[in-house]
Amino acid sequence: MISAYQFDGTAIDSFIMAPPHYFNFYTNIADTEYYGALNIGLFGVSKLNKKGRHVWNYSISKNGPEYSFSDIVTAMITEESGVYITGRHFRENAHSDLLTHKLSHSGNLLWEYRYDNQGKNTFETSHDFIRINNQLVIAGEQQPDSAGRSDLLVIVLDADQGQVIQIDTTDYGINSYAFKLIALNDHDFYLFGIANTSSGRELIIRKYGLSTPIEDIASNYNLSLYPNPTYDVLTITSDRTINQVSVYNVTGQKIEAMEAHGRSQMNLSLTGYNPGIYYIKIHSPEGETVRKIIRIP
Repeated sequence: MISAYQFDGTAIDSFIMAPPHYFNFYTNIADTEYYGALNIGLFGVSKLNKKGRHVWNYSISKNGPEYSFSDIVTAMITEESGVYITGRHFRENAHSDLLTHKLSHSGNLLWEYRYDNQGKNTFETSHDFIRINNQLVIAGEQQPDSAGRSDLLVIVLDADQGQVIQIDTTDYGINSYAFKLIALNDHDFYLFGIANTSSGRELIIRKYGLSTPIEDIASNYNLSLYPNPTYDVLTITSDRTINQVSVYNVTGQKIEAMEAHGRSQMNLSLTGYNPGIYYIKIHSPEGETVRKIIRIP
């Protein structure tokens, strides 16, 4: 039963939530729409109105036993553009994938992202996620193989389309996982995790920086990068001389820098890069500009 009271203790309303309305947690939008993460072994969510009355359910079929509690939503974000849920979903072979969905406020699936560690028979799940600008940062764990140990896992997605931007795994020893994310500003965040090593149980705290901002420092820079996306060679042309070109990954780490020696055109080979999003910073005597590029498989 769910009950509502005034601050003086006077009962306002109460109602009984019939199955499948068992919630791990809920979020709301402007105190008019409420969303509860299902807690009955399903990857799903229910929408309630302001009075707590059921509006709709959303869930995907489970592959485990009917009464198992294997599938779960571990975190949820609600905003004007839709509802994000993340957690785990077991496959028919009894191994789980990290799963993230974006839903409309009417309960329709907008996109799905499933991380299955390249189809390996391993265990993957998320424990928390946050949205920073147009990116979703997901924290969890993955098994690198079927040996049973786990690695810390961080995945960055495009929040609008669900496309993967970056995947980062870290092996701290026997078992490790990320359980909490805290945004600091519009590009930095803290990650908290646990590492079970041969010397004991340790707390992990890491600070990440997301992508370099996309907007130009020199806004009147006439610059072309093509083809974009590409899997091979990227051509850079400018109406100004180029001193240097730097390449950053989505976490803001510089991975390559090349001298252009005053040329107005140069080629950048991406054959050694992993598929994903990168940021190109072009340095000229008049200033700098940043462009986003995509390396495709």
